[in-house]
Amino acid sequence: MAISDMALLKELPEKIRQSAEAYVGCVAGAIHVDEYRRLVENSGLRDVRVTVKGTSSCVGAETKDPFGRAFVDQLDEGQSLQDYVASVYVEGRK
Repeated sequence: MAISDMALLKELPEKIRQSAEAYVGCVAGAIHVDEYRRLVENSGLRDVRVTVKGTSSCVGAETKDPFGRAFVDQLDEGQSLQDYVASVYVEGRK
């Protein structure tokens, strides 16, 4: 089984977790990479691997469109969504 998804590298600031824009943009609803691994392992799959592939398209657009800039406006100065959210590839077998 393989899944391509977004996952958290570290906890999002509260103001982003509570943001409707971040939620519909797949950012606020993302779970931490370690939690993702645990859930997949608990589902009965083994040899689970989670590969962080890099910036997701949603995160990469953060400074190029108004929707993405809404996230940046909610971060502390000097922070980027790339510090928090990444595209991941999750693999496991039954």
